[in-house]
Amino acid sequence: MVWGSTGDGRSGWQLSGGIFGGDAHHLFDKMSSQLGGDSGAVLRVTVSHTLYPVTSEVLHQVYDAYEAVEVQVLATSAWHVEALVSFKSGHDVERARSATHGRNIYNGCCQLDIQYTQSLL
Repeated sequence: MVWGSTGDGRSGWQLSGGIFGGDAHHLFDKMSSQLGGDSGAVLRVTVSHTLYPVTSEVLHQVYDAYEAVEVQVLATSAWHVEALVSFKSGHDVERARSATHGRNIYNGCCQLDIQYTQSLL
């Protein structure tokens, strides 16, 4: 990639060559579209009152119906589990949160508290 003056009277630089081309501000738009546009489709899941073990496999069983891509358990203790669940799209995040927030995985325990979060990418 080569940086050069745009030459059209603007005080800026243009990215020439490479896969993006065009002005630098377009670089981020194109990167976002190449990543699928919804690379921030992530929920932070906190499971409280864990009377039964809650593993990444259990959370996959809960969220696979909503097109979960990845489940990453961040922390576990005797009373709660925290995890990040990634989805294919923002629409899938909305469906998953509205269907599971405040619900229990098992009868009377393992309550789900779902918060929106940004992807670490």
